[in-house]
Amino acid sequence: MFQKKKLSKIWLLSALLFFCSCFSVPEIHYTEAVDGEKANGKNRLMIQLYDNDINNEKISIKTNDNMIIFQGSKINESIDTKISGNSKVLEFALNENVKFIYVKYERERYKLSMNKKYSILFIGMRNTLDVLYTNREPIYTD
Repeated sequence: MFQKKKLSKIWLLSALLFFCSCFSVPEIHYTEAVDGEKANGKNRLMIQLYDNDINNEKISIKTNDNMIIFQGSKINESIDTKISGNSKVLEFALNENVKFIYVKYERERYKLSMNKKYSILFIGMRNTLDVLYTNREPIYTD
């Protein structure tokens, strides 16, 4: 009798762990560059997408005033695209009134606030959402 209770508890725990791991959310990492450089006043959003990422079709990025920047295969026409290796970087100039960027990635929704100390918000997506606030211009290499 005691062994049956113990086995049923182990089975219940393993089923619970399996269920929770199936619905895990992607991680998000925030980084603030400590450059000592001043923001130049031109707010920009930079998004790095990888060619082999199957989730690119499920990504949606828009501003707090509902301007769609990227949604599936639709890209806002004011975006500059730069190719770097097996990825592309989308660069978009933001209006001064943009306070938040909404990102939908891997069935999760994120609300990223604009930090006035920095002029560039960089978002990298590769199984995690990497968010970098910086004033330093990127260097593109092949």
